[in-house]
Amino acid sequence: MSYRVEMLPQERAILATCHANFQLADELSQMVSAISAFAEAEPAPITLIADMRGVAWRLDDMIIGANRARSNQDSVFRHPKIKGIIFISDSKLVELSARGLSNPIFGGHSVRVVESLEQALESLSAGQA
Repeated sequence: MSYRVEMLPQERAILATCHANFQLADELSQMVSAISAFAEAEPAPITLIADMRGVAWRLDDMIIGANRARSNQDSVFRHPKIKGIIFISDSKLVELSARGLSNPIFGGHSVRVVESLEQALESLSAGQA
């Protein structure tokens, strides 16, 4: 499997890690299902941390992801148990895409982008997720 989804119980977060061979167009639905299953098992809303550092993202990937965030009812951006999303990436393309998700046409979603898991966890501790 080219991704891993796990619960970080101490941090009250789900960590979804994409590996180098992750194919967004082929695997996003499966990964979203796994994330949703973890979220549904929680009694209160939690944060999703998506570690995307291992993937060489293309513009096509960002367009697919943005369209999915905007239009699908099963999007993690619309899940009632996911209160915030943090992307981990040093890619300018990911950063620009996250900014684009804040546009009302893509749902007006707030996504924080950081460069490391440590920064993501610090954001959670500071209540910035």
